[in-house]
Amino acid sequence: MQTLRDLLDRNARQFPQREAFVCGERRLTHAGLRERALRLADALHRLGLRRQDRFAVLAMNCLEYYEAYAAAEAAGFILVPINFRLAAPEIVHVLRDAGVKVLLFEAQFAEAVARARQDYRELVGTACFGGAATAGELAYEALLETADPAGPPLRPAADDYGVLWYTSGTTGKPKGVAWTQQRLLGTARMNSHQAELNGSSRLLQVSPAFHIGGRGYVLGTLYLGG
Repeated sequence: MQTLRDLLDRNARQFPQREAFVCGERRLTHAGLRERALRLADALHRLGLRRQDRFAVLAMNCLEYYEAYAAAEAAGFILVPINFRLAAPEIVHVLRDAGVKVLLFEAQFAEAVARARQDYRELVGTACFGGAATAGELAYEALLETADPAGPPLRPAADDYGVLWYTSGTTGKPKGVAWTQQRLLGTARMNSHQAELNGSSRLLQVSPAFHIGGRGYVLGTLYLGG
């Protein structure tokens, strides 16, 4: 495996009915994760995203967050996770600094998104999940329903960036730290080994998905089909 797209494809092929994620009453298999990730990637491509373009997520931990990670990794986009504790001006800084084109957000953050959009008008689209979309926004599930399950005509390279994590900004404005697909895959391999995970492992993910701690051991678990 050279990229996280390879990992996504392998898990869907070898463990199609094994659960990849459980969130409350919602359950998503490895095959289901691949399909929804590719649908999201296709929807983002239709909105205008191309290889190494950036899109962001503003949400608390949920299935959609990890679908967004997988979509970025599957198509060669770059995901920008946004700290949900930030105020609107701080959100605008991250959006502008990263050059974000599409913003996916959880309904509870609709007000913050509306304020941020007043100062950052470069977004070509926004989509809401966990509630009804308001005027000018797309509904996340409707976005996926109309997308191609085969995904867009894009595949990532090992040295493509997959995620742009922002620092806390304790000594200045937050700064983006880009991770390549190769580095993310290496982290998955290392975490699976260090935590002694296996294909039957189940990880309780409690740290926020916008943080590196919300992705590392998740990838380690997925690396072995857990």
